[in-house]
Amino acid sequence: GQKHISIPIEVVQAGRVQRCCWINAEIVVRTEVLTAARQIPSGTTLSYEDVARKMVEITDLRSSYFRAPEEALGKISRRRFSVGDALSCEHFAEPFLVRSGEMVRLRLERDGIVLTATAKAEQDGRLGQVIRVRNAEYSTLLKARVTGRAEVKMQ
Repeated sequence: GQKHISIPIEVVQAGRVQRCCWINAEIVVRTEVLTAARQIPSGTTLSYEDVARKMVEITDLRSSYFRAPEEALGKISRRRFSVGDALSCEHFAEPFLVRSGEMVRLRLERDGIVLTATAKAEQDGRLGQVIRVRNAEYSTLLKARVTGRAEVKMQ
C-alpha cells in the first residue's frame, strides 16, 4: 500500500559487490476502471447510467476495482460516491434475491428426484446465503440456500 519506496541498487563486478546505493522512488498506478458517472448515494443499485470507464490514479493499492460494467451492474453501494470516484469492489454488496415475507419456490433434490413447493421467506437473502423459510402448506420452518431470484434449495 506504500506509494514511496526505497530500492537498494548494487554494483557488482566479478561476482563481488563494489558499491551499494539507495534510490527513492514514487509509485503511481494509473489504470482504466469504472468510476461514478454521477453521484451514487449509499444503498443504490448500480445501473449503466451510474458508471463510466475512466483512466484514474489508484490511491489505495490494496483495493480491487471494477473494470467492466458487467462486474458492477446490480450491486448495491455501501457508501456514497461522488462523480469521478473509482468504484472499489469492497464498497458494494450483492443484491437481495429473496425478501422477507415474499413467496419463494422451494426445491429439494435427492437421488435424481426433484420436488418443488411454495414457501414464505422468513429472512432476506443474497445468493448462496442460507435463510429460514416456512413451507406454505404445512407451516414447517426450514433452512434453505438462496439459488436465484425468489428461489431457494433445501440443504
